[in-house]
Amino acid sequence: MAWFFFILCISTSTGKGCILRGSRSAFAGNKLAMQEFMILPIGADNFKHAMQMGCEVYAKLKSIIKKRYGQDATNVGDEGGFAPNIQNNEECLDLLVSAIDEAGYNGKVPCAAT
Repeated sequence: MAWFFFILCISTSTGKGCILRGSRSAFAGNKLAMQEFMILPIGADNFKHAMQMGCEVYAKLKSIIKKRYGQDATNVGDEGGFAPNIQNNEECLDLLVSAIDEAGYNGKVPCAAT
């Protein structure tokens, strides 16, 4: 499913994309104040490497969400972002940081929220 995320979420040559959805999106049933959380693989050497980094972080995130919230929480919305039943932004950012760290990209893939 990682390819699905990037087909729908690719933006510019950096490979940034929506990875987690908040309460302002149409399908998310959580209580997050933000609409979406994104990653930006700025540590990539080129677009191909950015895609690889994003896919690896996305796969790690899916695994973490499945462990913490169950299989149903790994469903994705129209833009490919996950929408687990998270109650606050800090918990969401913790998920993203954990996925980035587990993928081995600490310091190379910052997070952003809109």
